[in-house]
Amino acid sequence: MSLERVTITMPSETLSAAKEAADREGMSVSARLSRAAERAAKRAAKRAAGRSRQASCRP
Repeated sequence: MSLERVTITMPSETLSAAKEAADREGMSVSARLSRAAERAAKRAAKRAAGRSRQASCRP
């Protein structure tokens, strides 16, 4: 797996919450945000696949 560096902008409250969550889980903020983005991408892909299956089943 290759990694790329990105710059993101978010509300300071969101960053604070991400830092606290990362701390609790014993990981870096980068790893915590990467994991959250990966989970969100997988959920979005599942939803899109579900919509695609529903559309192909319609008469």
